[in-house]
Amino acid sequence: MSGIQSLFRISLSIATATTFLACQKQTGTLAAEAVPYYNTPDFTPIWLTNTSEIDQKITHHIADFSFQNQAGEVVSPETVAEKVHVANFFFTSCPTVCPKMTNLLRAVQDTFRTEPNVAILSFS
Repeated sequence: MSGIQSLFRISLSIATATTFLACQKQTGTLAAEAVPYYNTPDFTPIWLTNTSEIDQKITHHIADFSFQNQAGEVVSPETVAEKVHVANFFFTSCPTVCPKMTNLLRAVQDTFRTEPNVAILSFS
């Protein structure tokens, strides 16, 4: 076996082992489904898993809303219930930060396009 073939096999073995170990469920950590809550304007993450603790510590809630989307459909809290949703507020004529935010949001959209439990809401 040549040196290149040996190096390739060793690299492939290391990559396989690393992938296997990285995909293992870690004990002693939060569940894989856990995500932080952001309750304050400074976006300090709060990690909570106990429902009663969530109800006590998370005081920020989005008020009910009802908007019509570009297809004429009503979008409301019920539309995004039980989904992870990203709300984006932008101006239709904004030459500074808006194009960059739009490009970043496009990357998010492309990543989660086929995920039924993710919704992106953009308000202008």
